[in-house]
Amino acid sequence: MLLAGPTADSVVADTAPFSAERGRLERRELSFAQFLTDHDLVLRADLLRPWSHWITPIGEARRYDTRFFVTVLPEGQNADGETSEAASVSWRSAEDALTDWRSGTTVLLPPTWSQLDALGRFDTVADVLDHEQTIAAVLPVLTRENGTVRVEFDGEDAYYAGTVHPWSDR
Repeated sequence: MLLAGPTADSVVADTAPFSAERGRLERRELSFAQFLTDHDLVLRADLLRPWSHWITPIGEARRYDTRFFVTVLPEGQNADGETSEAASVSWRSAEDALTDWRSGTTVLLPPTWSQLDALGRFDTVADVLDHEQTIAAVLPVLTRENGTVRVEFDGEDAYYAGTVHPWSDR
């Protein structure tokens, strides 16, 4: 997905011409600002809706301060699933992903589960985009007991009740 266009009120429909640069962007060989300049594109950050904010628990070797956003896939663009952020990618509804998680056929870490759980409460994309909410940072806490790790966060009871987790005895 590319939320940029030749003008401040347009978005490119076909991202295929940028596939070579995409690899360079992911490898950090090309800055996004330079990419936009090279192609005379205007970033459309106005199309992104802030959704949530998660921070990796203290004590983890690699920590992230992550903001989640929602948006609509621009007309003419295709979600191809090419990412370095996941072991596998598929396109389905939040409820279908949660069903797979409950059945144990997929693993969802708490931040991903939380986003899907929240999005699954809406009937339409328009409802999601119209939803007003205050976004507060979520900083889960890791607890260890008897060789078991538990990630504590608001909503954790529903998370742990949903399925067995590889790092938990519940």
